Amino acid sequence: MFHKAQIQELIEKADFQIFKQVIVDATYLQDAKWEKSYANSIRKEFAGAPAMIQTLVSSYYELMNASSHQEQSLNSFVLCAR
Repeated sequence: MFHKAQIQELIEKADFQIFKQVIVDATYLQDAKWEKSYANSIRKEFAGAPAMIQTLVSSYYELMNASSHQEQSLNSFVLCAR
């Protein structure tokens, strides 16, 4: 998974120019619930990962599960470049 800023940087390094950016609202989808459920179901599989990865993964799991709000799917973004 890439962050928008990372993709923008790769686009610019490839000598493309971004001419349009759009956010696609996906908050109404139920993806967040099943993605969170699946992520929690595979948490044990990270037990054999290096310590640095385990620390990072544990932080993500704590953030993901700490929310008391209703889960919402993440929006998507579209970058158009030439």
